[in-house]
Amino acid sequence: MTKLTKRIIIGTVVLAGVAALAIPKIISLKKEEAAIASAGASGGQKGGGQAVSVKGFVVSQQNLDGGMMVPGTIIANESVELRSEVSGRVVGLNFSEGRLVGKGALLVKINDQELQAQLKQATYRQELLAAKERRQRQLLQKEAVSQAEYDVAASELNTATAELELIRAQIARTELRAPFAGRIGLRAISDGSYISPSTPIATLYSVDPIKVEFAVPEHYAGLMEPGTEVSFTIQGNDQRFRARVFASEPMIDPTTRTLLVRAQAPNADGEVQPGAFAQVSLPVGSSAAALLVPAEAVIPEANGQKVFIAKDGKAVPKPIKAGVRTDAMVQVLEGVQPGDTVITSGVLSVRPGSGLRFTQVTSGAQGGQP
Repeated sequence: MTKLTKRIIIGTVVLAGVAALAIPKIISLKKEEAAIASAGASGGQKGGGQAVSVKGFVVSQQNLDGGMMVPGTIIANESVELRSEVSGRVVGLNFSEGRLVGKGALLVKINDQELQAQLKQATYRQELLAAKERRQRQLLQKEAVSQAEYDVAASELNTATAELELIRAQIARTELRAPFAGRIGLRAISDGSYISPSTPIATLYSVDPIKVEFAVPEHYAGLMEPGTEVSFTIQGNDQRFRARVFASEPMIDPTTRTLLVRAQAPNADGEVQPGAFAQVSLPVGSSAAALLVPAEAVIPEANGQKVFIAKDGKAVPKPIKAGVRTDAMVQVLEGVQPGDTVITSGVLSVRPGSGLRFTQVTSGAQGGQP
């Protein structure tokens, strides 16, 4: 065997060994690349291509009777937080918590001993100066004194009378009286307490008649004229109460696009209490071609409301202008058209442009399928 042949054989063996070591690594790298590519494709499919499962409702024209429900709040006809005008020690509490009081009734008396002493002194001085003024007037008529001397006596009397009236006014401020007839609430002080004008004493409410306050969409603001009759219910009471509109704000709220309205209702037995939640029914007329959507499809926003509709299999947000609201449906005045499919479930998972997969679609009388 020649040297050349030996070199060829040795080189072949070395190359074969190198190949045996390299081939498994190459195969492993190929597998890793394939796995990475597969993972990337899978991740992309999850991130942007996976459809959201939702339910839908096909908008159609439907009959709407003449009732609109809006939330309201019961407020007192008159209410005031009672506070003293002056600081001092309480020497008299003349009311019982939760009881009716008449207008002008003395509720709280503040210690006025010092003022009473000043009143006696001022009264005595005023009486003396009044007697002096009478004598000077008689002498003036007899021309026994000059006009200037009489004017001094009259001026002193007027000053003393003013001082007396001032002390009486200060004493009156130590008496807290009911500004109107009503029911007084729970007291926050006791007999003997030292109070100041910043100390809350109790709250006085006048609840007959009672008021209900509510907001009306601007589309129906013109219907809420003074004298318009509305009705309302309160929680825990099956009775429907009737009230009449008596006032409203002079402008539409630019944030909510609603008009704040107040109505009055008789409440002789005190059955309706201030602060209660009220469900107010408004007469807004009937419509045979109203566009209604389920209430759960409407999403509140800072500047209004919106719904998501399906278009080409994607979610598209639509700002809407809402009208009448019933127990389950909301009238849409602007923003949707008959035949639009609005999303009614899964709305929190939906984003603009999200792919949609409908699991159920319902419709009104003239609705179709998306």
